[in-house]
Amino acid sequence: LQGAHHFSVDNSSFTIVRGNQYLNNAAGQVSSLHVLGLLLTPVGLFSILKPIAGASHLRNRKTCPPDSVCVPHTRQELIQDVTTWFDSDLDQGRIYWLHGPVGCGKSAIAQTIAQELAKTQRLAASFFFFRLSEERRSFKHFAPTLASQIAASFPGAEEYAWNAVRVNPAIVSDPDISQDHQLEQLVF
Repeated sequence: LQGAHHFSVDNSSFTIVRGNQYLNNAAGQVSSLHVLGLLLTPVGLFSILKPIAGASHLRNRKTCPPDSVCVPHTRQELIQDVTTWFDSDLDQGRIYWLHGPVGCGKSAIAQTIAQELAKTQRLAASFFFFRLSEERRSFKHFAPTLASQIAASFPGAEEYAWNAVRVNPAIVSDPDISQDHQLEQLVF
């Protein structure tokens, strides 16, 4: 797709393929396909997980609120505290609870930190809840969205999500499956 302009891909997912791939054709002959980049497939993990594209830090903040980010050179001490915690030893826990009253800037801080971590390739996934969005105001799409972002970010991670779906296809679609189980199987 290098150099391609003004095209669209509908009802497809993207699978990253690296290295040499060997395919059997109908006559049983093995052919070699050397690919580095994207392979378009009509059905893939992303079409099964149905991630919410507008939930990540990459969303268009004008059309998928909240449209907030820290003004440059503000909140530096708090951002440094969070990134220091992020880079700290795993024994200290993996959940950082950023809390405060409505309108104090929690989303702006989270957006800024996500962008900074993404620049240094230290962000696996992000999800921004938004109470006015049907898809983003509950945990229903949380684990599948994180799993799809992780699968896209880390070579080899897609296999783990596929295995979870193969073992239990209802893990994504059954509303009675707990979010804890979804997170355990799809993300952790």
